[in-house]
Amino acid sequence: MPSSKKASTNSTTPVLAKKKKSNDATLLNGEDMEFVERSKRHRHPIWKWFQPFVCQDTPEGEDGNEQVSQLGKERMLCPLCYTHYSARTQYLKAHLEKHHQEIFKGYIKTSKKRQKSSRSALEESFTALLSVPSISINIFRHPFMIRFLNLTNSDAESFTDDEEDEFHAHDMPRFIEFHALAIREWFFFLLSFTSATNHSKKFTKDFCAAHLFQNVLENGMKSTLMKHPGFKTIQKMASSFRKSTSCTRLLENALGSSVKNRRFLTLWTTRWVYWITFISVFFSLESEATRVEQKLALPTPTDKDYLQRALAVLTPFQEIMTRIQTEDSVTISKCVPYYTYLASHLNECEERYELDGEILLLIAGLKTELSQKCQRFVDQYDPMFDTIYLIAALVDVNTISLLSADQMTLAKESLLSKQAAMDASSFTALAQKKRIDAIQVRATDIEQKLGLTGQILLLVQRLRDLQFSANQQLDPITVLSNKGLINYMVECLSVPATSSSVERVFSQLK
Repeated sequence: MPSSKKASTNSTTPVLAKKKKSNDATLLNGEDMEFVERSKRHRHPIWKWFQPFVCQDTPEGEDGNEQVSQLGKERMLCPLCYTHYSARTQYLKAHLEKHHQEIFKGYIKTSKKRQKSSRSALEESFTALLSVPSISINIFRHPFMIRFLNLTNSDAESFTDDEEDEFHAHDMPRFIEFHALAIREWFFFLLSFTSATNHSKKFTKDFCAAHLFQNVLENGMKSTLMKHPGFKTIQKMASSFRKSTSCTRLLENALGSSVKNRRFLTLWTTRWVYWITFISVFFSLESEATRVEQKLALPTPTDKDYLQRALAVLTPFQEIMTRIQTEDSVTISKCVPYYTYLASHLNECEERYELDGEILLLIAGLKTELSQKCQRFVDQYDPMFDTIYLIAALVDVNTISLLSADQMTLAKESLLSKQAAMDASSFTALAQKKRIDAIQVRATDIEQKLGLTGQILLLVQRLRDLQFSANQQLDPITVLSNKGLINYMVECLSVPATSSSVERVFSQLK
């Protein structure tokens, strides 16, 4: 940190000039030093203890040597001791901490109280927003959301008071509106998941299809497969490969040197689907590994049999996870078919290995986790049942044939229910009122793009209008035969396949 630079007697003594307002960073003409005042200043409270000015000379250092010219550069002057610093928050904070302890302690106390109050209000609003389950994850790309993340970032110091006030007055209420617009069946869906969010990371894992099935694997494998002696043995084996050059070359000779085949060398404990690949690679490597058996502890034949059967149980999870993560996007219409396929597969494995107690424990753990996290897709009696998944599968031409007769009936009833029609009508009226208010306040007709919840509600209203305009009760499938309507619904119900888009936003903010 640079040392403070006192204005020497040889340089011009700073003279406080009359303040002149300016909205840009253009340097002012006038006396040797001229104060600059902007309409927007850093929101950090420490700036109020300093006064800005523009250097018009080249100050000397404390040792008499001429420093690098500061001519024309903006600096911040401490009026208590007439020392000046670069216009950066870290230098100003360091000066108060070192030379003005009482002021610095007061600033710390005020700053913490203000930040706690502001962030608490924002977190409550953010939680309300995320309690709407059908809202698109694309909202994290919205400029308003990026500004919110900047506000909650403790290192962000470039937000002005005016910008923060504008955010609270205009932008945040627009988000909170979504809370009141959610259809009744969707309203409390994610509320329990978002009550303690940390920049929505937990929300992302619970909502994203890829994370959902990954969590099923994580919890289902922890208490069974991960504790099995055979699995622990090949874990140690992989560790030996990472530490031994000869073992690394052996792996390359056996499997090739591609990045995919070398994954056996890297253990990602948070990527639970990787453990399935891990077991598969072990069996590909087994014949070569026997050549260095004295260096490696290999699983016993009994352990190998267990791992082979476990691999057969887990492979469908790997297939689904790979498919989800390699697609550019996926509609939530695929969640019901994925769940149905996995549940059917586990039932078949349960019958096949009915005499194998160890495998049955693994299957039971996976079935329990799958039911807890995915039963809400299809079970109308589940407390967290959400019709959006069945409706999405109904309107997607690629998945409608995969629904059972009962699921299709439930989806049709939900799509054209009276409650959905009431919510859609209320939303239409509210949206029109907000539009009129915006025109009156801003004197302009601003076209605002609806969120996913709003689009679905308007879509329901459109379906109801189409149904009643025919003066008869049309079957929903007949209504949905309209190709344009189907494309519109699929577009409304589309969400990113994984949270990669969200993670990119967070990485850019750091």
